[in-house]
Amino acid sequence: MTIFERLGPSTGMAFVVIHHVRGMPTLLPEILDAYTSMPVELAAADRILLPNHVYAVPSRQEMTLEDGFFLLRRRQKVRGGSSTFGVFLDSLSRTRHQGVAVVLSGQDENGTGALKTFKGTGGITIAQAPETAEEPEMPTAAIQTQCVDHVLAREAIASRLKMIAQNALRRSSPRSFRDRKSA
Repeated sequence: MTIFERLGPSTGMAFVVIHHVRGMPTLLPEILDAYTSMPVELAAADRILLPNHVYAVPSRQEMTLEDGFFLLRRRQKVRGGSSTFGVFLDSLSRTRHQGVAVVLSGQDENGTGALKTFKGTGGITIAQAPETAEEPEMPTAAIQTQCVDHVLAREAIASRLKMIAQNALRRSSPRSFRDRKSA
């Protein structure tokens, strides 16, 4: 939760939280709501992804993004580690959205295979430093792909996300009058 506590409400980024809750309804929106002033909700089919919002994948679901809209389906892999993160990351790789994937504490290698494709399409990747993770297996697996741009303590991730958002805003802003005059 440290990440959302340290982010402001207007980074211009949308946040999608993919968790490992397997068989019970998630309370993640209610939990996250205590740590951010951004709107927090369960992702719903055909809902558009909006900046400055936090979305959580519903339990027992896989989620993809197509043309800026969420699509949901029942989780395909019902035994062993879920591929929910990888499924979403693969779909994000096929969109025009440049994304940032943050791999936090987790018990399996969920989605690490999708990091290479994601990074190859311009995505930025961050892994929590394993020594700061309660369950270091997932960030360790991500780092071992050699597709991680930044390995950071959980407390430093929000600052990096803010910097990425500011850089994206600068790149997309029209040049100022002074810049055009000197060109």
